[in-house]
Amino acid sequence: MLKGIILTDTRCLENILNESQHKIQTVLSRYIDSCSSYIHWYLVDLADPMYYRLNCNDWHVCASILNDYYYGCGMNHSSNCPLFIIGGDDVIPMPTIEKPLMGEGDSLLYSDMLYCFETIDE
Repeated sequence: MLKGIILTDTRCLENILNESQHKIQTVLSRYIDSCSSYIHWYLVDLADPMYYRLNCNDWHVCASILNDYYYGCGMNHSSNCPLFIIGGDDVIPMPTIEKPLMGEGDSLLYSDMLYCFETIDE
């Protein structure tokens, strides 16, 4: 069966959506259950107390959390392992890519692309 990870922060979603954290968790749980015949989603919720001591405002930290989760669940980074990020940069910190396009406009582009690659601790 296909395995994937949902990455979000239900505390942040609670503030943005003006809904209770419990209701958001219930919706996520129902979604995960409804997909269970073809994909096993693992939920990584940065609102979990185990992440309180970490700086989850840094995308490098979030990517490291994902790495640990991949390995802990016996998964590999690949196109066969979907990553579903719920929320924008106001929920999950997004890396920026410098000057991706020629011409006018911002010199930085927010992109979740870097979450698709394994991080290496330096």
